[in-house]
Amino acid sequence: GLAKKPGGMPPGQYKKLYNTGQGAYVLSDVLGRHGYHVVRTADAGDSRYVYYRDRSGNLHRAIVSPGSDRLHFSSVPSTLLQELYSRLY
Repeated sequence: GLAKKPGGMPPGQYKKLYNTGQGAYVLSDVLGRHGYHVVRTADAGDSRYVYYRDRSGNLHRAIVSPGSDRLHFSSVPSTLLQELYSRLY
């Protein structure tokens, strides 16, 4: 039952705790701490885009979107995902 869920919360509760704007803010902070330069964030319907430059100067777009039980992050360096999820959940 719920005891097996993270935090013992029912499905959908994490989505209520964090919206995509808050997820984009945390993503921007994590990217900045690892040497990436966040250029801007933008609304994309229910999602948020986070535009950032890597150390080589290449521009990338990460997507923060609502999921069934937590936020979903696309196009984020895999080495940062663990830190991102640990900060949020």
